[in-house]
Amino acid sequence: MIYRIEPRIFEQYPAFFRGVVVAANVDNTAAANTELDQLLRRRTQEIEGDPEISVDHLRIGAWSDVYRTFEFKEARKLHPSIWQLVSRIKKQKTIPFISPLVCISNLISLTYLTPSGLVDASKVIGDLVLGYALGSERFVPIGGGQSSAPWPGEVIYCDSGSGNVMCRAWNNRGGQETAVLPTTTTAIIDVDGLLTAIPREEVEAATIAASDLVQRFCGASTKVHFLSSANPTLVW
Repeated sequence: MIYRIEPRIFEQYPAFFRGVVVAANVDNTAAANTELDQLLRRRTQEIEGDPEISVDHLRIGAWSDVYRTFEFKEARKLHPSIWQLVSRIKKQKTIPFISPLVCISNLISLTYLTPSGLVDASKVIGDLVLGYALGSERFVPIGGGQSSAPWPGEVIYCDSGSGNVMCRAWNNRGGQETAVLPTTTTAIIDVDGLLTAIPREEVEAATIAASDLVQRFCGASTKVHFLSSANPTLVW
């Protein structure tokens, strides 16, 4: 499998850095894991009670600034996934335990206040590509809903083989076609960083922490990789 980030992404956003966990032999069947769920509850309580953490936090605001550079007017209404999580917590809404993998991704995102997402690698037909949409790709949001196409020029995470969008607007919302389910046994977890807002060392630490949690709570074997302007392609 090939995972690549189009060079133009780094030309326009040179501070971008992505950590990648490739997980195999995953057990994602647990409806709930008390210890893992407690880690997530503890972190949500910390955020709920911390006035210095909000959707305007530097690490979240940096992504909002990126969204404003997208060349379509609808982008102003969109927010990165971490914005949505923190906003939900500040409204005292629960972050549900969907599965161990989803819980781990959310926990990493909330711990480091940077976007994290995941896909079921077995559902990917072609290459995993972070790049610019043509507008002919297909997106069905997680949870179902009407199929739509991304705006031309939108940054999307896409399966080059099927044309299915795995995530809209860089890291806004995941797609149903590659969503992680209890039956998922191979997964890819991404951790995004803008190095103008978060040190590279913290993105690396977050990625390694995600790998450790997947090993611990899903019994998986994992490999950690990093994608950057100097290393935009991963092959395994």
